[in-house]
Amino acid sequence: MQNGISLRVKKSSITGVLIIYYILMDSSFPFTDSGATQNFFYWTKFALSIGTIIYATFCVSKREVELRKMCKRVCCLFLVQWIFMLLYSCVVWITQKTASPYITRGISNFIANVIPILLGVSLVIIYKERIIRLVVIAICLMAFTNYTMGIIVNGSSFLVQLFNINCEESTYRVYKELHEIAYIAGLLLLYYFHKKDYRLNKGWLISVFIVFFFAWKRIGILALAIALLFYALLRHINKSGKKFNVVACGVIAFILSILYVWMSASDELSILLHEYGINMMGRDVIYSYFRKFCDFSITYPGRGIGFVSRQFNYLTWEDVGAMVALKQGLHNDLFSLYLEIGMIGFIAWVLYQLIYIPKKIREWSGIDCAVRCFTYIIFTFVTYTTDNTLRYFVYQMTLVILIAATCYEAYISISPKYGNTI
Repeated sequence: MQNGISLRVKKSSITGVLIIYYILMDSSFPFTDSGATQNFFYWTKFALSIGTIIYATFCVSKREVELRKMCKRVCCLFLVQWIFMLLYSCVVWITQKTASPYITRGISNFIANVIPILLGVSLVIIYKERIIRLVVIAICLMAFTNYTMGIIVNGSSFLVQLFNINCEESTYRVYKELHEIAYIAGLLLLYYFHKKDYRLNKGWLISVFIVFFFAWKRIGILALAIALLFYALLRHINKSGKKFNVVACGVIAFILSILYVWMSASDELSILLHEYGINMMGRDVIYSYFRKFCDFSITYPGRGIGFVSRQFNYLTWEDVGAMVALKQGLHNDLFSLYLEIGMIGFIAWVLYQLIYIPKKIREWSGIDCAVRCFTYIIFTFVTYTTDNTLRYFVYQMTLVILIAATCYEAYISISPKYGNTI
C-alpha cells in the first residue's frame, strides 16, 4: 500500500515538473527560434495553463480549507490591480478613440498577465509546498538543456564561455544568458535564504546558484543584493519597528520609481549611464522613440495597456535603426507601465505593490512574513528597471507561488487553530 502511495506521489511530482518545463519552452527552449515553433509553444502554454487551473478548481480535494483560503486571498490581491488597469484602459480607449488593434492587444495582454496568477495559485493548491521544489527542478532541467545544446553547437569552447561574465558572442549567449530562468533562480535563492530549515537536495540548490551565476544578469545580481540588504537591516528589529520600516522602505522605493520614470521619460537616464560607461545595448534608442508618445506630467493619461507591445509591431528602420529587430519589449517595465496607464495610474500601481500588498500580507500572516514577501517584491521591482519581468509568464507565476506558499507557511505557524500564537 505504501509503495502505491509513493508511486502516485512520484508520478504527480513528475507531472508538475513537466507542466512547468513545458510552459518555459516558449521563452527558454533552445529549439524555439523559428516563428512557427515559438507560436506553437506560446499558444499551447496557455491551453495547458487553463487546463491546470480548471483541474485545481474542480478536481482537487477541498479538504485543505485554509490553504485554499490563502491562495484565494493572494490570487485576488494580484488580480485586482490588473482588473483596475483594464477598466482604466477602457476609459482611455474611449476618450482617445483608440484604434482597434491597440484595444485587442490590450485585452490579450490583460489575459496573458492574469493567467500566470491563476496558474500560480492553482499549482500551490495541487502540490502545496512541494511546488517550489518542482519549480527548482524544472528551471534547472531547462537550463541544462540549453547548456547541452550550447556544447553540441559550439563544442568545448562553450564550457569556457559559461564562466566568461563578459561574453558578447550571440552563439554562446543564446544558450547561457537565460533571462527568465535567471530571475526565477534569483527569487528562489532569496526564498531559500529566508527558509534555512527547508530540506532540499543540496545538489538542486547548488544547481539554482549555478544557473543564476552563469546567466550573469547584472540587474538580477543587484536585485538580490538589495533584497538581502533590506532583510539584513530588518531581521533584528522588533515587530513595531519592522512595520514602520517596511512602510518607510516602500515609500522610498515609490519615490525612486517615480524618479526612474522621470529619467526614462527624458534624456537623463541615458546621459547618466553613458557618463559611467554603462552599455545600454541600444535601449536608449528605443526609449527615445517611445518618449514622443508621452510627457512627464501629472495630467498624462496614458495610452492603455498593450500600447507598448502593439507599437513595437509598427517600428521601422527609420524610427530606431538596427534596433528594429528588437521585438521583445521595452526592457523597462516601469517606463512601459507609465506609457500605458499614465501618471495617476502608475502612482496607484506602485503604491499598491509597495504599500498595500505588504500591509495585507502582514494582516494575514504577520510582520515577519510581510518582510519576507516584501523582499520578493523589492527584488522584482529592481528587475523592472531594465527588463520585461512584468511580462515574463513563469516569473510572475513563480512570484505568486512564493508569496502564497510563504503566507500559508507563516499563517500555520502563528494561527491558534494549529496550536500556535503570534
